[in-house]
Parts: sequence; C-alpha cells; structure tokens
Amino acid sequence: MLCDVGAPVGGQARVTADRMVGRQRELDALRAWVGAARDGVGRLVLCAGEPGIGKTRLAQELAGVALAGGTAVAWGRCVEAEGAPAFWPWRQVLRSLGVASARGTEWSR
Repeated sequence: MLCDVGAPVGGQARVTADRMVGRQRELDALRAWVGAARDGVGRLVLCAGEPGIGKTRLAQELAGVALAGGTAVAWGRCVEAEGAPAFWPWRQVLRSLGVASARGTEWSR
C-alpha cells in the first residue's frame, strides 16, 4: 500500500495510508491474479478508461501488493508523440527486467 508521511505529531512524523476508495472488487481480482502468477499462471491485465479515473493509482496499488510479496514489478509508458520506437512500452519493461533484445544487445531507441 502506498503511504504518505504526514505532518509531525508530538515531534514524530506520522505515516498514514493513502487509501483506495471504491475499487475493492478490482483490487481483490488483481490480488488474486498476482497470486496465480506467482503459481505460474500468467495473465495480462489492461486497465483502460477516461483520464483521471484512477488507472495509474490502481496500478500503483497493485505494484505495491506485488512487491510486498516478492514479485518483480516493471513499468512501461507510452509517449504521446510521433516517432516513438515500435513496441516502446514493452521495450522499457524488458529493459528494466534485464532481458536482452532478440539481437542479444541492449534495448535502445
């Protein structure tokens, strides 16, 4: 779970959880799928929707769950500009996981 460090109380900083609201069903499904992936049953999950509805926040919460359980987490982002390399988000993910390209070299632009 992501946390924020709040203002000091009595000379000590307090840590408060940054709670998700209204996404329990989605979080339960995602947690179950992370557990299944740990057991060797892979899955691709696409989180789509309008800007500002919490897609990134949901993904961050899932990443926290996965990391807490010892599962590797990698991020890839799309650029909204022309000229981005083919499969750019996937190349970012593979590079961050230390996977070499099919040519045996580093993933590059």
